[in-house]
Amino acid sequence: MRVGVMGFVLGMACSVSGAAVAQEASAELADDEGAIAAGENAARLTEHTDPAVLDTLAAAYASAGRFADATRTLEHAIEISREREDEASVREFVGRLALYRSRRAYVEPAH
Repeated sequence: MRVGVMGFVLGMACSVSGAAVAQEASAELADDEGAIAAGENAARLTEHTDPAVLDTLAAAYASAGRFADATRTLEHAIEISREREDEASVREFVGRLALYRSRRAYVEPAH
C-alpha cells in the first residue's frame, strides 16, 4: 500500500484497544467507523478520482465487513487506473478485489 492517507486510514482500522474482549470489539468497531469516515472524506476531497484513496477506502470498508462497498469502490479504482494505463495498480487492485469478493479483508504485509 502507499504511504500517507492509506497508512493513516489503515492504521486507524487496525488499531484495537488492549482492554477486555467486549471493549476490544467496541474499539474495533469505532476504529472501522473512523477509518471509513476518514476514507470517505479523502475520496470526496479528491472527487473520487484518486485510485490510491479509493483503494484505502475499499480496505476500510472490507475491514468493517462492508464487502459490497469495498468491491464497488475498488472496481472504480481499477476503472480509473485502466484509463490512466497504470497496469501495476490494476494488478495490485485486482488481487485485493478477489479478497473482497470472497468476503475477506486485506491485511497489509509486515515490512
